[in-house]
Formats: sequence, C-alpha cells, structure tokens
Amino acid sequence: MASPNKLYVYDINEKRNIYSNKELNESLGYNSDQLKSMGKSIVSEVIHPDDVQMIEDYFEGFKNAQDDEVRSMDYRIRDVNGEYKWFYSREKVFKRDKDGNVSQIVGMLVDITERKMVEEKLKESQLFSMKVAETTPDSIFIVELASGVVVYINREPEKYLGVTADMLTEWGVLHPDENSAIKARYEKYKKLKDDEITTFEFSVKDPYTGKWKWTASREIPFQRDVDGNVTHILAISRDITQLKDIQDELKAANQNLEEKIRERTNELKKRESQLRLITNAIPAMIAYINKDGICQFANENFKKIGKISEDIEGKLIQEGMDKETFGKFHGLLNGSLAGSETSAEIEFELKSMLFKTFSLSFIPDIYENKVRGVVVMGIDLTERIENEKKLEKQNSELIRINNDLDSFIYTASHDLKAPIINIEALVDIIFEWDKGSRSQEQQSVIEMIKTSIEKLKITIEELTEISRIQRGVNDAAEDVSFKAIINDFKQDYSEQIKKDNVTFIEELQINSIHFSHKNLRSIIYNLLSNAIKYRSERDPVVHVKTERLEDGKIVLSFKDNGIGLDERQQRKLFQMFKRLHTHVEGTGVGLYIVKKMIENTGGSIQVESEPDKGSTFRVFF
Repeated sequence: MASPNKLYVYDINEKRNIYSNKELNESLGYNSDQLKSMGKSIVSEVIHPDDVQMIEDYFEGFKNAQDDEVRSMDYRIRDVNGEYKWFYSREKVFKRDKDGNVSQIVGMLVDITERKMVEEKLKESQLFSMKVAETTPDSIFIVELASGVVVYINREPEKYLGVTADMLTEWGVLHPDENSAIKARYEKYKKLKDDEITTFEFSVKDPYTGKWKWTASREIPFQRDVDGNVTHILAISRDITQLKDIQDELKAANQNLEEKIRERTNELKKRESQLRLITNAIPAMIAYINKDGICQFANENFKKIGKISEDIEGKLIQEGMDKETFGKFHGLLNGSLAGSETSAEIEFELKSMLFKTFSLSFIPDIYENKVRGVVVMGIDLTERIENEKKLEKQNSELIRINNDLDSFIYTASHDLKAPIINIEALVDIIFEWDKGSRSQEQQSVIEMIKTSIEKLKITIEELTEISRIQRGVNDAAEDVSFKAIINDFKQDYSEQIKKDNVTFIEELQINSIHFSHKNLRSIIYNLLSNAIKYRSERDPVVHVKTERLEDGKIVLSFKDNGIGLDERQQRKLFQMFKRLHTHVEGTGVGLYIVKKMIENTGGSIQVESEPDKGSTFRVFF
C-alpha cells in the first residue's frame, strides 16, 4: 500500500541502506539502486559533513533500543544535485537477529528545509534591534559604573565627533570641569530604580577641531548585580551644541525670536514622542501615519509587504500601496484616527512571494486630547501557523494509523476464511457419521456448531466488506435498475414476505442510476430487510420511492410502519457493531456499511423515526 511519507530501512550492522520508498527517492533525486550501491559509504556520501558523526552515533545507539521506542532528530541530506536539505526523522526498531539484537531500523523523513529557513530569518530579526541602535541619529552607549569603561557605543559619536569607546573610557575628550562630576554621578546611579531616568548635559571635545560640543544624555539602569545594585547604565545622548548656541542667542533676541524657539522646542518634543512610540514597538512591522493620512515612517518589515512601495514615506497612505492592500488598512486606520485602538489578523503577500498572516494593531497617538497620528504595529503569527501545521501533520498520522488498521482487518478476515471452510467441512463429515446412532443431545450440539460456523462466516464476510469500504474500494459504476434489484429482493425473501404478509408500495420516479451494482444491491437489501425484520404487531407496509431534487441529487427512500426508534437510538444507529434491538438476529454492522458505501461516493443517508409509528430512511445519491 502506497505511503505519502518518505520511508527507508537501514541495516545498522552492515551500515547500509536496504530500502527506500518512491517518495524519498523523488525528494532526493536518487533511485533505490543508487542508494543501495553506496553501501557502507552512504552516510559519508549523502549526510552533511557536520552531521556525519552525529548520525553514526545516533544509529549506533539503536542497538539498545526497545521495540516500541521511537527516536527522532534533525539533520541534512545531500540530493542528487549536490544541494543539502533539512529533514526531521523518526526511527524505531524494524528487525532483530536470531540472538535478539537490533539489526535493522525503519525511518520516516519529513522535509523541514523551509522551516529551517524560517528559523534563520527569525534569528536575523533578532539583530534588527541592534541595527536600529546603529542607525539611530542619537548616540547610544553602555557604561560599566565600577570602572567607567564604555562597553558598547554605536556609530553615531564616531560619525559626528570621531569619538570611540576607548576615548570615552580615558576621559580625554571630556571637559576637565566635568570629569569628576560624571564619576560622582556614576556612584549615585548604583541605587537607581529600574524605571528611573536621569538627564545630564556635558561637553565633549572634537579631537579633530578642538571645539567643545554640548551633549544631552538620558540614562537608565541597564544591568544589576546579585545584590540589586546597578552595575551598567544605558545612555542615549544627542548633540545639543546647536541648541546651546540658540539659547545663547536667545538672551539677546527679542520676543518674536523667543516664540519661534518655543515652537521649535515643541516640535522637537513631538518628534521625541513619536520616536518613543516607535521604539516601544520594536521588533515588529511598524509605521507611523499622521492625522492627514501621510506615512511619516515605515520600517523594513512594513516595506516587505509586496504591494507597498519602498518610498511610501512622505506619501499619502493610499498612494504608497495598491487598492487591495489599502482596503485592508482603510477601516482600521479610520477607527484609530477617531481615537480608538483597532486590531485585526490580515494575510499579506510579501515581496519574497511568501504569504504571511500578521496581527495588526492601530494605536492612536493622542497629544493634548487630540489624535495627531497612528502607530501601525504588526506581529508575525508564524509560530501559531507552524503549530497549526504540526496539528495537520498529527492528523495525517492518525489517518495513516487508521489505514493500517483497515489493512489488518482485511488481512485477518482473509486469512480466517480457509480455516473456517476446513472446520465446516469437518463438521459436515461428522454430521454424516452414524446418523442413526446419535442421541438427540449430540445431534443438537452438532447443529449448534454448524449455526456458530455460519455466524462466524457472516461476521468474516462483513469484516471483509467493512475493510473494502473503509479503504474506499468500489466496484465499477454502471447503469443499475432500482426496480430490478427490488424484484430480486422480493424473490429472495418471498417466503418471509408471504409469512409476514408484507405489502410493498412502489413509487419509482427515477428508474435507474449510474452506481456500483453490488453496493446498490447491498443498500436496498439491507434497508428492505430491516423494514421487515423490525416489524411491529401490525402487518408490515413498506413504501419505496425514488425522485430527483432540484439540485440534481437522486433520493431513494424507504418508509415502514415498524417499531421505530427514539432519539437516543437514532444517534447510535450507524455505529459499527451497535445493535439497538436484541429480539432479532444481527451483527450490528449492516447500517454502518450502508452509510460508508453512500458517503464514499459523496452521498449521505438520513433517518426520521418515531417509536411505535415507524421509520423513514432517505439515501441521497
């Protein structure tokens, strides 16, 4: 039976592959003979060099494995084109030698190359925050308080001052009057609270021009020791030399100039607020849209959406993307501009041609009780989607297990037929021996044995039929007459029909159907025999009808006046081996088989019933 999984069998003693299925061969581009011909060198030839020792140890470890133990690992395999693919493998013991030692293992492989690529991208995204720090117009550095050593500094100070971490550590660029003040401040910083931010202004000498430049710094605790004392601080500094110059000029300027400086200061505060909102959202898909609908900021993740322009910043939002993408944003954006935080999960196609679903949040930027813009923040839901894929994989595994169970039922029922036939023949021989000399009790026992054999034969036949139906094996469809099968039933059950005084009412608007003759015969025989078998004290009346619905479906219905079913019984009616009445013979699989036959061809069956009034079965083809 074909399997959708990539399977192989490996001999751990001979260290060679002895079997690989079609799916594995197609995935790697090899054929079975090529893999077998590699012999003991197969591991070194197709496994990534970095994984060879790991694989050899992994296979060697199976010598101590239990029969029901399943092991798994990830490793890389080279395909016929020389490219390596990542696989997730699950292996278990397949065969033991005569001494009981493990000799062969069977494995299943799943291609996880794409998942590994996604994981690499996630690692790259972790570098995003560091890249932001390196490209921000502010100076960012981390200082160890005990030594005064600058353990990290971004590129900005070196860009506009030529100052390196070593220079700051040596204090050679700081004003002599501020050297001791800075060290004293560092002592106080050891007791800062986590959310306590301090500000400090100091001057730094440009080592190339010799000029002093003013810098404004904001510090916050970055790291603590085991006693809770601050050991490192994070400082964000900005060149405020120009601002200082302006402040000096303001002393001699008139009131108009002071007002302009105040407006400039307010504008700087607005920009700082926007920057803080964006910084709080890192890492994510981020954009800032002002109240006029203009995109003032968009990070790289935002621009990766396929239908968003690379130069969207500075444009109206609808001008920087196509109509379909704007339609996804429009309602959420308007709601946020009205003052409410809005959110939704939306799928986008990236420029990489991949489709990803993001959880989007539109956060209003409110200043002085007015909305001045919206922060758009999107979180990648890749992990959730991966979990859903894992669930789908588990469902596929359950389907495989069910198929294996069906195969077992088919094999078991097939293998039991011959012994049962032999037993039946032996009983017939015994039955013919000494007929006249047997006692009544002996005769009764033999009859009981023959009855039991017949029941067992019926059960085996029904198991075979269940297996066939479960595996979706159907006979070839042909034009089959409803009337002809109904007449065959009447002929086969003539004695029973006559004995129970059964009346048939036939209303066949549709005479025939393109269907499996064997399956249709089983359906009609089962439902008609049940209508007679589960009769009430009244003479049975069975109404058989065929018709075509407006949607093109053909309906075959059977209505009787038998003992009927209550709601609880109706819920269990089509379950396997479920018998609802014990006063008549049966195995409880007939209606289960009928339902499977109908559903395997896309149809359905319904029942309406009421105790002591009868039942109506409708088959929709």
